[in-house]
Amino acid sequence: MGAELRFRTDVTAELLDRVEPSAVGLLVWWAEQWNDVTRTRRRVPLAILRWSGFGLACAGILLAGYLIVVTPECRPGTARSYSALMPFLVIAATIFAFYGRIVPAIQRWSLRMGARQARQLLARTRRTVPFTVEYVLSGGRLTGSSAKPKLVRATELRRVERAAFSGEVACLFGPRFPGLVKRLVWLPDGAARAGLMAALREAGIQVVELG
Repeated sequence: MGAELRFRTDVTAELLDRVEPSAVGLLVWWAEQWNDVTRTRRRVPLAILRWSGFGLACAGILLAGYLIVVTPECRPGTARSYSALMPFLVIAATIFAFYGRIVPAIQRWSLRMGARQARQLLARTRRTVPFTVEYVLSGGRLTGSSAKPKLVRATELRRVERAAFSGEVACLFGPRFPGLVKRLVWLPDGAARAGLMAALREAGIQVVELG
């Protein structure tokens, strides 16, 4: 790891107003990345996955229904077990039957949730402005702290997969959804932006500039 990097940002209501489109864009962008990864990692074609799952669920429904009918007297406990399993099989069959519609709906929901998460974060931050955040990047760790409100947040760079920059804000992301947002970083000027980008790239983190 290179030399220590330090910078400070005065977080004000005016700053939050300026960065809101950027913050929303960053989290929506990450949700889009997650959707793309989900699509590219799917090794089985969607149609095969859908109809195979639907067929297995329907076969399970038929088998469970048959066993419920033929076993109530000799094995009442077994019949009750199959009866409890039936709703889950029906739900699974329904999911696979409409899988082609459900997946795009989930992807659209993830984009809305990304935007909502950014706005909620900014709304919480607005309740505490103005304050100053001191950032220190050293020894593979980025630490942000403020005196009022008294707050210290440390992010280990080894847990960060990529970082995205947009305007006066950056966001560090981990590799797993939904625990993907590691840290929102307020940037005071171009020098801090360039220094943080360089340090993250040196640490082997993928850096993306969105604006």
